[in-house]
Amino acid sequence: MKLKGAWIVLFLLALCATGSAQFYFGKNKIQYSAFDWKVLSTKHFRVYFYDREREIAEIAAAAAEGSYDFLSDKFNHDIPRKVPLIIYSAPTFFAQTNVTPSLLPENVAGFTEFYKGRMVIPFNGSVGDFRRVVRHELVHSFMYDKILANISEHRKMNYYGPPLWFTEGLAELWSSEWSAEAEMILADMVLSGNIRDIDELEDLSGTFFMYKYGESFCRFVVEHYGEDKIEMLFENWWKAKGFTSLFKMTVGKSLEDVSKEWVYDLKKRMFPKLEGSDLPTRVTEPLHEKAFAVKPVALPITYRGVDDWIVYKANKLGYSGIYMRSPSLKEEVTLVKGERSPAFESLHLLQARISASPGGRIVFVSKRYERDVLYVYDVTSGEICATHDFPQLYQLSSPSWSPDGNTIAFAGATGDGIYDIYAYSLIDTTLRRLTNDIYLDAEPIIASDGSIVFSSDRGSFGYEGYMNLFRLALPDSTITPLTYGRFNDRSPQYVGANLLFSSDRSGASNVYLIDIDGRVFRLTDFATGAFDPVVSRDKLVFSAFEDFGFGIFMQPYDSTTFQLTAATPPTFSAWNPEHLSGKLEEGVIAYKNEFSIDIAQSAIAYDAVYGSMGGFQTVFSDMLGNQLYYLLISNSATTKDDLLKSFSVGITYI
Repeated sequence: MKLKGAWIVLFLLALCATGSAQFYFGKNKIQYSAFDWKVLSTKHFRVYFYDREREIAEIAAAAAEGSYDFLSDKFNHDIPRKVPLIIYSAPTFFAQTNVTPSLLPENVAGFTEFYKGRMVIPFNGSVGDFRRVVRHELVHSFMYDKILANISEHRKMNYYGPPLWFTEGLAELWSSEWSAEAEMILADMVLSGNIRDIDELEDLSGTFFMYKYGESFCRFVVEHYGEDKIEMLFENWWKAKGFTSLFKMTVGKSLEDVSKEWVYDLKKRMFPKLEGSDLPTRVTEPLHEKAFAVKPVALPITYRGVDDWIVYKANKLGYSGIYMRSPSLKEEVTLVKGERSPAFESLHLLQARISASPGGRIVFVSKRYERDVLYVYDVTSGEICATHDFPQLYQLSSPSWSPDGNTIAFAGATGDGIYDIYAYSLIDTTLRRLTNDIYLDAEPIIASDGSIVFSSDRGSFGYEGYMNLFRLALPDSTITPLTYGRFNDRSPQYVGANLLFSSDRSGASNVYLIDIDGRVFRLTDFATGAFDPVVSRDKLVFSAFEDFGFGIFMQPYDSTTFQLTAATPPTFSAWNPEHLSGKLEEGVIAYKNEFSIDIAQSAIAYDAVYGSMGGFQTVFSDMLGNQLYYLLISNSATTKDDLLKSFSVGITYI
């Protein structure tokens, strides 16, 4: 009887609990690495890190302390405890975290958990992006602590959370400037007819589009009604019963009315873009029907009687793969099916380019278990012909063939998460590390003279997250800048002696070219962006963004249409990231288990056969989520005399 009662109570408690994760068939969270955690204590934070990411932890601590005063002023609030900040040196380690049981997609840049107020952030290689994400997550910590303090101070019980678009939009607003990427997304939504009011975002909830939608709306409120209106929302939180009424009370207009003003303002700002710019589908030839396709590369061989094949990555039915298509045949060939086996666990759809050799070999990166590996696929045989694994490297990105097909250059990161340029020789199987510093080096290509051109944040504006182009001369390893400015120059690709690349220097990302004399020309002018340019025969091929997705497009590669643009002569000015200053550091200690309650709940029930019963369950875990205790206590006594002997206790340790 006692056992039966315990199970009934357990069932009732389970109904009361809220599930935080969904697990799909064949998907498990696996811990490959064991970390020796330490704790760096500062004035406002406890930073959890492991030895090989010590420098990253110090950068995170400096960024967090630097953001604290700024956000404390915005929220008119101080968090009354030290905020736990858990750092992982790479996304592959971040995916193994036990702070949340949920599986984390590789595009998650960090999260804030509210049971213990933990901020959990991976380093993605860019110091600028890392600092921005630290502030973004700290906005969440301040927001929820401020709301709880506000309703507690006024002795109210009407807690309601802000809508997700506001939560993420405000975090974006107070952590970064308006970016070319954000402008691209909003321009596309307006020009493609997908713009909608702010309260009609159900189908975009949790997506990157929603982040930028929310940020745009918050910016509109600040610019037209004053930033104090945003700040006063949190002071008035206790007065309202929901966010809609809170907004009207604070701003003086309804959320619906301000949303309509915002949409109208966006239309006035975006529609004039079409006077000088175009949409990709209006003036180019699509390689395929609507599909989410990126990272095109020309395949320089004759296959099935034609020589104009384009290889690219695409997402179809939720799975990423590598495909090729010929504009002449209008035929698509599947080369690699990704995300269906451990060998191709992730093809890093948006992060890593692919490359084709003159002999028809495709080199690409895929995650296999904990690490990335290089795969070489032979188009003629239709098989993987080589696999290259580098034990010291955890992350690889954007491999590129040398013109003679004997060397592969790529960006790689060791366990510290910092990306450098590497060159792997297929002749003697040696791996050379060509750069070795804190900067993010990406997308290398090998020139005919053996030098390497790559994109990097090592320039004057790299600390803010901007990427410019550089040339690495060998064997002396001299690095010289090729471009310079507060913008992002990415995806370099040689066409003869000229250098193609994509850049957001004029707003939306478009295709540019540097000729042998160093002059810069603009080749495309799209309101919604073009990326990853290559030339196939007499056509310029690129990926472009339109109507909520990416596709592959083509247009004539005609030098008579190139537009000469002004460019600042490149200069070189290195920077060093800010580390935690000595006066703020309170010391580093080894991590010890710090258990606290995650959840506690109780239930009382009555059964027609077994009578009344009640129970209580609670969960304790340590700060890193590595150890959990589940405690269940139930009692099925029907009389006072049975009370003490009717307890059932269950303890589970994970």
